[in-house]
Amino acid sequence: MIKARVICLHNPGEDILLFRRCIDVLTSYGYEVVYYRTNDNAETHVCTIESIMDEIDTVVSLCHEDIANSPHPQTPIHIMGHFISGAEALLYGIQGSQREKVSTIVGINPLVQPAELLMKQSSSLKLRWRAKMNPNAIVDLGTDLSLFTKDTP
Repeated sequence: MIKARVICLHNPGEDILLFRRCIDVLTSYGYEVVYYRTNDNAETHVCTIESIMDEIDTVVSLCHEDIANSPHPQTPIHIMGHFISGAEALLYGIQGSQREKVSTIVGINPLVQPAELLMKQSSSLKLRWRAKMNPNAIVDLGTDLSLFTKDTP
C-alpha cells in the first residue's frame, strides 16, 4: 500500500538528478513520487504566478482524481519543492484553489522574499513555521508539527 503521493515540483533549468536520492528514499519508504516540471520555457510561454498556480492546480486535481479511483482513495497528497519551487509550493498552500486536497506542503530552502509578506499571508490562515537551518540547529517559530505530518517527530 502506498503511504502517500508526493508531487515534487521542478525548478527552472533543474535536472531530475538533483532529486534522485530524495525520490529513491521516498519510494523505498512507500511513497509514490510524481516529479512535475512547470512550463518554464520563456520562449513559448510566459510564466506568471497565476499560470504556475493553475498548472499545480491541474496536477493536484489529476492526482486527486486518480487516487479517488484507486483501491486506497484516502491516500494523502503532499507537495514538495526546493528554492523557487519551494516558494511556489508554499504559495500554493496559501492561495491554490485545490489546496484543500493537499495534506502537506514541504518547502526545502524556499526562496521567500519578502518574508514579511509570506508571514502576513500565512498568519491569516493560522499557519506556523519551523525552519530547520542545519541538522544541529533549529529555529522554532511556533510550529505545531502535527499540522505538517502524521509521522512522529
